[in-house]
Amino acid sequence: MDMTNKSARSLKQALAPLLVALSPVIILAAAFVVAQERVLDAAIEGVPLTEFFIASALVVPLLSQAISAAVFGALRLLNSSETAGVSQIVLRYMPRGLVPAAVFALLAGAGLGFSRSWPIFASAALVWTLFIHLVLALSLVVAFAARRYFRLPIAWAAYGAAMIFAPQLWWLPALCALFTQIVLMVLDCHSPKPGAEAILVERAWHLPLPGTWMSMRRAVGGLADAMPIWSMPLMMWVVLGDHFDPGAAMFAVLPAILGMQVFFVMLVDPLWARIKVLTERLVSEPYSLVRNEARGLGGFALRGSAFVILFTGIIGLVATLMWLFVIHTEVPELFVAKVVASGAGAVVAMLGYLYSMFRDRRWVFVSAVAAGTVHIGALTLAVEPQMWLSALSVTFGVLALVYLAVSVRDWRHPEYHLFWARAIAA
Repeated sequence: MDMTNKSARSLKQALAPLLVALSPVIILAAAFVVAQERVLDAAIEGVPLTEFFIASALVVPLLSQAISAAVFGALRLLNSSETAGVSQIVLRYMPRGLVPAAVFALLAGAGLGFSRSWPIFASAALVWTLFIHLVLALSLVVAFAARRYFRLPIAWAAYGAAMIFAPQLWWLPALCALFTQIVLMVLDCHSPKPGAEAILVERAWHLPLPGTWMSMRRAVGGLADAMPIWSMPLMMWVVLGDHFDPGAAMFAVLPAILGMQVFFVMLVDPLWARIKVLTERLVSEPYSLVRNEARGLGGFALRGSAFVILFTGIIGLVATLMWLFVIHTEVPELFVAKVVASGAGAVVAMLGYLYSMFRDRRWVFVSAVAAGTVHIGALTLAVEPQMWLSALSVTFGVLALVYLAVSVRDWRHPEYHLFWARAIAA
């Protein structure tokens, strides 16, 4: 009975973030369909507003993970998922987060504008739009860190409403969504429940926050985490230009996104909780009493990884069948190559994260450098998109096998990395 209840709770915990992960896709797709007639004729200095929206939709997911990485680092010091404390940390950090947000928005917007030969004002407008979206990404950290997933549909509903009623005001949707999240965070901080929650808010106010340099370092690490999945659709747009199908690209990436959501909710969060308990027991109890728990932790990590990878593959197969037999607006071989490449990127991101839980976080840069090398090679050699995506999939496959081999070795003896290796190093 207890096992049944635990499984039901795990399923419920996984379904909530999965559903909200789809909320921006569903809401924004519906809003765009309603507003597209007025958007089709709009332009910024000759650049169609639809192309402007495509650029933003492809760049923001890549940069959002980078910008959010620094504030997640600050939240680890809080060591709590209470909404009021998390909101306090995020509100305090947001002014500092404007610097990396501005830097990334400037580099990405100016670079894309130059590559597409856009006028200066259109490029500047893209920089401003990216900046607003990255600040919005910071505010959405509360929804994930405090598991208040209902806040995501609220933000995207405000975004969609602004797009429907004022599609020509390209800067308004993100500002409306940001406003909803700031209001919620302010309410969290100014009306904490008496007792433990009020104490937590007070502690969050005094916790040290990462400076500008540390924020930039963590942002670069977050960018490396996002590269295996989100660099592919962006590079497809750069390579294909007017022949790029944004709907196909985003639909192909969807299985990878859902797989990553399941990975973090059903595996990573429980793993960190169990690691914390095991580490405390290793310090205070004889090893003979915690040996079985250490072995169980390793088995949980490896079995969970296998399940999530299988889940991602099944969702990718379902997405492929839907596209081939229901939608079918693109060359089938190209769409399948996109699904496989993004799925392989998700797998290597999962296994890389699993490996880095015991190792230096610099290992995540290996996947990012590998993806970047393939992209640059494809652009330089002007290879066909299917060949380029196949090379990307093979590269990720090799990396995944390497990560899997070393992760299996590490997770068979987690107690060594949690206690003995640190004790010997000290």
